[in-house]
Amino acid sequence: MNPDQCSRRWLESALPTFLDAEAQVELDGELFVHLDVRSDNLCLLQGRAVFVDWNSAHRGNALIDKVFWAPNLHVEGGPSPGDFVGYKPEYACLVAGFFAACAGLRADTPNLERIRKLQQGQLRIALPWACVSTGVTPPDPR
Repeated sequence: MNPDQCSRRWLESALPTFLDAEAQVELDGELFVHLDVRSDNLCLLQGRAVFVDWNSAHRGNALIDKVFWAPNLHVEGGPSPGDFVGYKPEYACLVAGFFAACAGLRADTPNLERIRKLQQGQLRIALPWACVSTGVTPPDPR
């Protein structure tokens, strides 16, 4: 996680709550899920929305695509994740944890730099969503 997002002390106190909530996520399912839904993987074609870039697709819980799309949708002017999918602690914590784990990784190429910036923006949305969903006090801005 980016140290600009929160203090170590805050993270150590919040992490057990987030991990307990995330452990409740049901990933299994029989539907085809994209696992990388965001606007740059979406094309509008003859009045339909078509997803592209299916290299991460799996069978699973279709709600996963929706909750992972929620921060990106909000970054681009859409509703907050809570308004879009609700305040589901397990899913909010899954999404925040994923972006916290990825946003600070190395970016060796221009494309990875772009992806890391997207992930950092999504973390800035997902972390408060996880806090509100679990009742954890949000971190103070640093």
